[in-house]
Amino acid sequence: MHDHGVELQLGKKGDPQVGPSFDPARIQAAYEACRAYASSGDGNKVKLTAEDIEKLRLFSQCVRDHGIEDWPDPDPETGEMKFADPGAVKTNPKLPAALKACQSKAPRIGAGG
Repeated sequence: MHDHGVELQLGKKGDPQVGPSFDPARIQAAYEACRAYASSGDGNKVKLTAEDIEKLRLFSQCVRDHGIEDWPDPDPETGEMKFADPGAVKTNPKLPAALKACQSKAPRIGAGG
């Protein structure tokens, strides 16, 4: 992800989180480029569970509830997020507060739950 311009930081529980320079378009592009390398830490590729996708859906709803109306729901099969206008999301001044408020709702994908 770093090689594709996405800064990740470790959260309080050791789970990877997007750094302060959040750019939806860059994250989506990095996700696509790195998807083949995603693993659960034991060398196996991560496949999102129905529970992970539901948590992503709840996270998305939370972000929208905090003023980011263009935040998409995850694909119900893959969990992939497709932003219609990443620039509008990135420049929304409410984004940092919305992400902070909703961070606890995001699943810990690939980090053991």
